[in-house]
Amino acid sequence: MVPTLYFKKCLLRAMYLLAFHAFLRIGEISSADNRKNVLQFENVQFRLLPDKLPGSAAGLNTHLYKAHSFRIGAASAACSGGHSMEAIQRMGRWNSDAYKKYIRIPVLQL
Repeated sequence: MVPTLYFKKCLLRAMYLLAFHAFLRIGEISSADNRKNVLQFENVQFRLLPDKLPGSAAGLNTHLYKAHSFRIGAASAACSGGHSMEAIQRMGRWNSDAYKKYIRIPVLQL
């Protein structure tokens, strides 16, 4: 059975939502040959964040969205939502201050 385009779009949407809401690294939800590094369900802790899927599940402009876009979006949304820096660091499983590079809040220019 060949998956339909609609089915593929649903799978991509599910993957994108999981990656965003769980602050996943792209290597945690995809794998070439090395299956031992793929994220397992028991390793994920979910937090409620706004539903912000970057564009539609199909047809994303790959020049605008890269592998770290999910973590950048999740960290930025968590910061905008009032989560503490410590909470963001924990949610993203960062062991250093590198998480600060992922928080990108637009600045309003008048």
